[in-house]
Formats: sequence, structure tokens, C-alpha cells
Amino acid sequence: VFSTVDEFLDLPYLRVLGQAGAVLEMCFGNEGSHVGRIRNASDPQRLDALLELLGGDPGIRWVLGHSTWTKGQLRRFGGHGFEHVPARVLPGLRTLGVDDDVLHRMTVAEPARLLDRPASAPSAA
Repeated sequence: VFSTVDEFLDLPYLRVLGQAGAVLEMCFGNEGSHVGRIRNASDPQRLDALLELLGGDPGIRWVLGHSTWTKGQLRRFGGHGFEHVPARVLPGLRTLGVDDDVLHRMTVAEPARLLDRPASAPSAA
């Protein structure tokens, strides 16, 4: 598993890693975490990269995340909070045309496989 692959959106490199069998984790909501030190990709840039990689090679295994590791990333302190991926990223991916089966694979099936837990079927909601 290669986590936080969005630090450097080198799509050809990520494609090679994914095609070699690695699981890639795209980490959303971190663009404000390193202000003044590192220039992180924005969520729209991450979405564009993910869509391009999904379109070019749907067999690459993905998981989605949000590194909430500082107080400032919690909602009560002005951050996105723990619900950023389900509340904003997943609806955005749906709007951009990503199928629910693909979203389920990235958010339920692949994490369950990595944790050696049975995955439930996608809900009809």
C-alpha cells in the first residue's frame, strides 16, 4: 500500500505502481495542512488525477482517505473534519460519473480486504 500518493501527482509513475499490483491511497482535504512549507495538490486536482487514472486503468486498486492529524483539521477548529470523504469527496465523484460499484470498491471492499474483513454489499441508498 502506497499512502498519500497525491503528494506528487506523477500520473505515469502512479499508473506503473498500480499496474504492478500496489494499492494506492489518495488522501483528500490536506491542501491547507502545510501552508507555507509544502504546496499540496487541491481536492479538485486530486479528483482530476483520480478520474484520469480510473479511466485509463480501472483495474488499479484504490483506497480513499483524509489525514486528520492536527487539531486545525477538525471541524470545530475550521477544518474539513472526519466526514470530509463521505460528505464531500464521494458525492463529488458520483457527480463526475464514477459508478457506485467503483466507490464501494475504493471505500469498503478494498479496505476490508486489506484489513482481512468481509465486505458488505453496497447499499441501495
